[in-house]
Amino acid sequence: MFWDYNRYVKAAAESLGLTLKAHHGGGSSSSSHDRASAAGEPLPTGPNIVEAAGKEDGGPAETGGGTAAAAATRRQQQRPAGDGPGGGLSLWDGERLVFNMSGSWWDVARAAVRYGTAALAYRWRVAGAFRRFQRVYDLQAAGVSWETPDAMLQQLGLFNQTQRSSRDYMEAHLLRPAAWWLWGGRAFIEEAAAAVGRCNYNQRTDQLNALAGLVSYGPAAYGSVWAIEGGNRKLVSGLLAASGARLLRGGRVRAARRHAGTGLWWLEVEGQGAGAAAAVYGPYQAVVLAAPLVGSGLVIEKEVEEDELVAGVDSSGGGGGGSESSNGFSRDSRAAHNAESVGGDERPGLHQRAAATRRRLLFSDLAGSYGGASQEHTSSDIGSSKISSSSRATGGDTAALLQRPYQVTITTFVAAGRLRPAFFNATALPPGLSAVLVTDSARVPFAAVAARRLAGPAGGEGNDEVVYKLFSSEPLAPELLERLFEPGPAQQAPRVLASRRWYAYPRFAPPERFPPFLLGPGLVYGNALEPAASAMEMAAVAAANSALLVARHLQAAAAAAAVRQ
Repeated sequence: MFWDYNRYVKAAAESLGLTLKAHHGGGSSSSSHDRASAAGEPLPTGPNIVEAAGKEDGGPAETGGGTAAAAATRRQQQRPAGDGPGGGLSLWDGERLVFNMSGSWWDVARAAVRYGTAALAYRWRVAGAFRRFQRVYDLQAAGVSWETPDAMLQQLGLFNQTQRSSRDYMEAHLLRPAAWWLWGGRAFIEEAAAAVGRCNYNQRTDQLNALAGLVSYGPAAYGSVWAIEGGNRKLVSGLLAASGARLLRGGRVRAARRHAGTGLWWLEVEGQGAGAAAAVYGPYQAVVLAAPLVGSGLVIEKEVEEDELVAGVDSSGGGGGGSESSNGFSRDSRAAHNAESVGGDERPGLHQRAAATRRRLLFSDLAGSYGGASQEHTSSDIGSSKISSSSRATGGDTAALLQRPYQVTITTFVAAGRLRPAFFNATALPPGLSAVLVTDSARVPFAAVAARRLAGPAGGEGNDEVVYKLFSSEPLAPELLERLFEPGPAQQAPRVLASRRWYAYPRFAPPERFPPFLLGPGLVYGNALEPAASAMEMAAVAAANSALLVARHLQAAAAAAAVRQ
């Protein structure tokens, strides 16, 4: 059922003939894995798509939280409970395993007793939010576009859910109503909802906004999610191939610059190799920024031409290129002519009138690369950047919103024996335990751990060694892994197979404030919607809105050109 709420992603996958795998449970979030832009030689016609210059983990991988709980719970359908990893899932509050689910009827009954009608009431809230979200498809099919996420969410009736925390929202609807039939809310909030949100977004319920919390819990509420055989990245590569667009690789895009006279955009791309000069590509009628600006190192500028009086310009028309003026412009070029002449003789040294081309800084990613050293952004830094938009945040406010931080998540793959019961303050773990999700109250360095037994001879499963996937915000110390896991075969200590650090999702901060989709004429920011909730379908809806905004811009430009003719 939940799959039906992913209309764009589902339609794209089916149109490409991709094989879909059903997961029974788990999460649905998608990550913003790549941050920086790159470009190569542009095409004279047709769309150009520039690819991120590098990946934080060195290559594509399915490392997201959406597969962790799903991987454990779907195995309930594949194997009976036993001594090794099966389909069991437990919730841990840092002191004890507060709830265990193996898929048996007894566990289902225990869940009903523990979480009462609160779980059902929250599921109704999830369903209501998804029904309102469904309206976006008919609106976009009719050509409706929005310049800001605020306007989109308000029309869908979902804006208010982004203005309060998930915890406050759940307490308001699951604890405070004086309804005789509503019970189990406290345990549900502290345990089930908190563990799912922490697994999916690596953030607590007081950090998530209510809409992100509802989206995160959706697959758990409806009992099924999906994945694409061979990895969800096949959807992106398939769409690129089907579009006929050219993917440009190579240098990193350092600047997007709009010429005020023509309204066209140019891209400045760093040179290849040490000392290589930057190249400028264009012109483009429209540019879509399809990755977060944070960490891109991107500068957005506007070129303007204006007449001004310039002192001391000689008759040759020379000028100082690249100098910074007091009003925030830099002079790129100057064509000067004599403002005063007597009998046709030029009189150097007097004031000259010059047509100066200047660049006005609209936005600068002050942090440069998100993989490098972090920098504090002072109010004066951000206040110097201005972007015109129809968002409720303008000027330096908008520039600050574009610098929104992202949540760092480290995915660690560990080969080891079984989980140690002593770590969880237990004498024995539930049979077939495959995954442990961590609640908000647990002060531990990881958010979730899920297991999968290594393949054995002839395609069967190995006997002793298991690969575990852990989510954390910091690297996991070897001492912690030794306390968490028993040794593998031949008493081998737990060993890290891979550890990947990625900027997974926005760091939510309700009440949320959004950057605009439309940063300027012909410049669209596709990631503006991500602070509402980070998921593949949300990204697809934002992409559709970006396309509609570009189409509107091109139509307006064509109409203006026709009038001029």
